[in-house]
Amino acid sequence: MSLLLVQLLSGLANAMFLFLVASGLSLIFGVTRIVNFAHGSFYMLAAYLTYSLVGALHLGAASFYAGVLSAALLVAAMGGLIEVLLLRRVYRAPELYQLLLTFALVLIVADAVRYIWGADNKTGPSAPGLGGSVPIAGQLFPSYDLAIIVFGPLVALALWLVFHRTRWGVLIRAATQDREMVAALGVDQRRLFTGVFVLGSFLAGLGGALQVPRLALTTVMDTTVIVEAFVVVVIGGMGSVWGALLASLLIGVLNAYGVLVLPKASIVLMFVVMAVVLVVRPWGLLGRPEIQLRAAGAGVPDARPAASRSGWLLVIGVALVALPLVLPSFWVGWPSRSSPSPSSQRASTCSWDRAAWSPSATPPTSALAPTGRRSCSSGRGGPCPSPSSPRLSWRRRAPRSSATSACVSRASTSPCSPSPSPRSSTPSCTSGTR
Repeated sequence: MSLLLVQLLSGLANAMFLFLVASGLSLIFGVTRIVNFAHGSFYMLAAYLTYSLVGALHLGAASFYAGVLSAALLVAAMGGLIEVLLLRRVYRAPELYQLLLTFALVLIVADAVRYIWGADNKTGPSAPGLGGSVPIAGQLFPSYDLAIIVFGPLVALALWLVFHRTRWGVLIRAATQDREMVAALGVDQRRLFTGVFVLGSFLAGLGGALQVPRLALTTVMDTTVIVEAFVVVVIGGMGSVWGALLASLLIGVLNAYGVLVLPKASIVLMFVVMAVVLVVRPWGLLGRPEIQLRAAGAGVPDARPAASRSGWLLVIGVALVALPLVLPSFWVGWPSRSSPSPSSQRASTCSWDRAAWSPSATPPTSALAPTGRRSCSSGRGGPCPSPSSPRLSWRRRAPRSSATSACVSRASTSPCSPSPSPRSSTPSCTSGTR
């Protein structure tokens, strides 16, 4: 029982870190409609900045907390700069260009981190005053994780106050549902998008900075968190802070108990939950269906049919991927090239000029047509095979003054003998299966 309780608390602590990252990604994705792959890079960059700032700041016990806040603010400023200089130019571009741009940012940040801090793993300092453990049900649990469990809901409450008690927050919620209507009301979308991107980058940086006492810093920590963050956004709903919190709790606890119950399939569980949510509620647990554009005088189209079709397509895709894992294996054997199959025993009927050529012989170049071309009646496209092929039916043009001799041969018999009945001045070769 104590083990289950400790696993529950561990899952809740991981869920709070995941909530900080996923809430910022949900806001950016819900308002700007940009799939920001660089969100995990902001998370990693803030962790490395915290590692350096804590050692550079000489503030005693407050160095850690000042470093965490400074790193989050620096990442937020960098996010705003990226939005103004780069992302603002691709808002109306196809989604492929947006994906390529954010993926390029991932590569740039990863190379910069390796260049500045190196590729070796690094261990960050512990939080002053929270470095010990407390006994819970006979088990020791880190004090820092308990503090994070309390800190996560406080951040969610602060975000709720911003979104429901300020005009800027109301505009963000409105842009999440209908950006075109917000633009029609005269709201400056550029400033709104920049503010949302700065806030989302700050949350990602805060999550990465607070992870320093818990995890070793690696240059691939961005890829591990961005996958889980996208899953949380899909499950919770775009632009929903409480949906991100609920989905983070669900994924965190599921991973914590999945390691105990199904250790080999614990990674797949969150994707199964995501597939189920997409089928039941394609817009997320606490999200709302996006209002579609409509013509003048037309009603608001229902978003459920298209979303339901997308959900069923996802289920079919998952089934197609999983079927090869459960179906029996089938082996297909191919005949050896050295031993011909019975179907390769074919009869060849040839008529050549003056000489009895064997079916495997190549005709001389001088006997070809003046254009150097030959025609195939094999019925298949592509270039003409060699005359030795048993499946070939080809014709060649002989000199007009020459006599014609014909021979009939089989692939398994002796060479052909001349035939005394020349009826055509144009020799031809046909082969068929008998």
